[in-house]
Amino acid sequence: VALISGLTDVDAISLTAFNQFTAGKLPALTVTTAIALALLSNTLFKFSMIASLGGKDLVRRCAPMFAATSLGLVLGLIVVWQL
Repeated sequence: VALISGLTDVDAISLTAFNQFTAGKLPALTVTTAIALALLSNTLFKFSMIASLGGKDLVRRCAPMFAATSLGLVLGLIVVWQL
């Protein structure tokens, strides 16, 4: 659900996950994972929009930042899952 809902909007899944955590219905690891997956799907969606509308030059200029952001999210999830 987080991957699909994060495509266009991360706020909704974040608020829902935090509310569920506050109510004691979701553990912190689940909330963290859901938000990270929503952010990752949102980042990839935005990069695909740049790729389809912006052309090769813009993709080359934006790719390093999007790659660093995505790598940071994945590495952060790996660290959190190890705790």
